[in-house]
Amino acid sequence: MIWRYILIPAEQATPETIVKAKAVKGVQDANVNSLRKSLAVKYHHETISAEQLLSALQQAGIKAALPKPHECKEERK
Repeated sequence: MIWRYILIPAEQATPETIVKAKAVKGVQDANVNSLRKSLAVKYHHETISAEQLLSALQQAGIKAALPKPHECKEERK
């Protein structure tokens, strides 16, 4: 199992969103954070892929989006 962090609107950081996320096949746990505007989902990656997870969350009415990849702006010495 792995955790995936997904961006959601702050107004969707509710217990209802957690229930919707947990209803997706393969999802074991979910948490929301209104300050970070995020949804953390623990899921079985053998059962559902990251792309399928995102699609299933969107179909459940969650305005889910993946965060942009990290770009390191520190200079290497």
